[in-house]
Amino acid sequence: MGAKDWLMRAWYLDKEINLLLKEQRLAFEKATSATAKPKDVCVKSSGARATASEIYAEYSIQVDQITDERVKIKKEITNIIRKVDDVQLRILLFARYVRCMKWDDVADTLGRDKDHVTKRLHPKALKKIEEILNAP
Repeated sequence: MGAKDWLMRAWYLDKEINLLLKEQRLAFEKATSATAKPKDVCVKSSGARATASEIYAEYSIQVDQITDERVKIKKEITNIIRKVDDVQLRILLFARYVRCMKWDDVADTLGRDKDHVTKRLHPKALKKIEEILNAP
């Protein structure tokens, strides 16, 4: 796994959590709807039927599990980023891969042009991470 893929793990978990939260919200709305009927059901993967309340609870458990995993991964990433000797590169890496900021926002944080950040600083930062990950 390359440095970028290693760093992107938290980014993808954030996206997954956001999607699950949307589904959880829909299940909650259905479960608490004044027009919801007790017979409103969905089919579980096991073939059994689940109520909207049960589906909401399942999403809650999934969100909690993935959130715990995300916290662990962000700690790993942060510990590696701290080993980068250039403060500008540390800020870039932290903003992008821990805070999951968009490139425009990362560039603003650094007070740099987006192209400079993405084409010059980012590759340099990834190289530093690669070196740290491959160090004995």
